[in-house]
Amino acid sequence: MRWGTKKRADISIMVAVFCVAFLAFCAFGIDMAYITLNRIKLQRATETTALASVARYRETLNDESEELFNLYKTKFDTIRDAQIVSAQYKDEGNNIYKVKISTKLMSPVYFLRFVGVGGVRIEANSYAQTSPQIETDKQSGEIIELDTLMTDKSGSEFKIKTKTGSYGYFVFAGIKKDDGSYIFSDIGCKADTTIISKNVNGKNYNLICAQEANFDLSKQCSPQVNTNTLNYIRIFSANASDCSTASNILNNVEEKIKEEINNKQGLIDEQWKNDFPKNDETTGQPIPYDELTMPQIPDFPITLNWIQSLIPMQDEKPYELTVLNNVKLITKNDF
Repeated sequence: MRWGTKKRADISIMVAVFCVAFLAFCAFGIDMAYITLNRIKLQRATETTALASVARYRETLNDESEELFNLYKTKFDTIRDAQIVSAQYKDEGNNIYKVKISTKLMSPVYFLRFVGVGGVRIEANSYAQTSPQIETDKQSGEIIELDTLMTDKSGSEFKIKTKTGSYGYFVFAGIKKDDGSYIFSDIGCKADTTIISKNVNGKNYNLICAQEANFDLSKQCSPQVNTNTLNYIRIFSANASDCSTASNILNNVEEKIKEEINNKQGLIDEQWKNDFPKNDETTGQPIPYDELTMPQIPDFPITLNWIQSLIPMQDEKPYELTVLNNVKLITKNDF
């Protein structure tokens, strides 16, 4: 009887010890999981800060990392006490800048404090650099792939420039689906220049009428156009006459011809010069420069080929795309 009572007592002690050890292990596991979660949050905030900081630095050459970090860390309520340790920048030339952001946080604990641990210090490092991308001689309708995923940042994200006379184009932003197909949406309304609504096959699109335009993805122009992330850009040319600048082209060419004629005094029939531009005998209206024929133009020095050389013609590859604040994360070795 005594032996049985002693055995039960020993088992009870073992169970009690096991329960204490199990609870201690669970408490330690909970604290470690909380610390690990904070470490992930701190790393994310640090990476976002590095990307934004190097983009800002390229524009201003000022370190704004602390301000940006204070903004991004508030998105994670458990790391509000985190701080920036240092921000180190490098100028690699050719508009390429690099940054290393180091942060720290004294992560609180719940159960370890009962054994004298007030908190656990965690640190995070992130490296980023500007990633300039310029795509030239792009054909109308060609899909342009970006080096990295473009997201909305401070200021304009990209710029499109056309060659002389390439007026009127549509811009679409796209992403690629898992099956390899693309989804494109019209983002012409995000340009910082003149926009004309153009109806194509029953649907309105934003026609851009400028040789150079910056595009800001944060610009809210309609509820249907909320694109702020893209990986592909597609540009489609339009008829130059759809843009108001087309009339300016005609006027400029006409003025150039008149100027050239005046510089050739004595070499051109004065009557032809006085009658320029020639009028259509039927309508009485001036004959458009691109409809003039050789008999209507003196052989010397004005020829149809010479006039055409003054006319801004549509180029087969008229577009240049420049990514303005493209940035990407890099490794420690790349820094």
